[in-house]
Amino acid sequence: MDSLGSDDALKSMVAETLNGHRSLSGPTKVTAEWVNTTALSMVKRVQESRSTWQVWHLRAEAQRRVRGLPLSPTEVEHVVDHLTTEALTAASVKLAAPEESMPVPDVQRRSRDGASVYSVAGSTRYTSAAVLQAEENLRVTAAQGGGRSVSFADVDIALLESAANGIELNAGQVALVRGMATSGALLQLAIAPAGSGKQQQCAPLLGLGKPRGPSIGPGTLSRSRSGPARTDPDRD
Repeated sequence: MDSLGSDDALKSMVAETLNGHRSLSGPTKVTAEWVNTTALSMVKRVQESRSTWQVWHLRAEAQRRVRGLPLSPTEVEHVVDHLTTEALTAASVKLAAPEESMPVPDVQRRSRDGASVYSVAGSTRYTSAAVLQAEENLRVTAAQGGGRSVSFADVDIALLESAANGIELNAGQVALVRGMATSGALLQLAIAPAGSGKQQQCAPLLGLGKPRGPSIGPGTLSRSRSGPARTDPDRD
């Protein structure tokens, strides 16, 4: 009360907070065109950080988009629902789970969205046409040969050098290095859990097929352009 100055000022602040009368950061009217444009933008933003999403990701993005609009709490909820539905139907591609391909009687469907009562609400995953196209491009590229490759002898030398520098690989890691270095595929993908040593496995690949030269820096583990990581114990 001391800061606001009067009881009327306090009531005014509370009314503005509850009714959502804030400065505008978006259009003055929520039109069908704005909803469609914003929904497309929402999907574009979400797909920048993930290849699949659920309704909750889009709903969170929709809530960010309505901040600052002159809407009451009830209107905010309605606009968020509208934006989320538009983003799901107009710009997202539903990824059906295996159980969704099975026929479900109407009596076993939810009245709100028609989903099976045996499915978890909001668990359906979606993607976009752009993500699917990008994945198809990767698949096609991965099937093509003609990429750079090295001989098995070069791989053996790189593995021996790696072991001499203290980086020893197990049988599975060695197989990965050999496969990636000698296949000649234009695109290859190595998938493993975090902390399983993917960077360590790639160390022998550094410098394969390149001229080998001295390390850079005294007494440090370095990765030079001319070869894989190495140390120089003769320098202090």
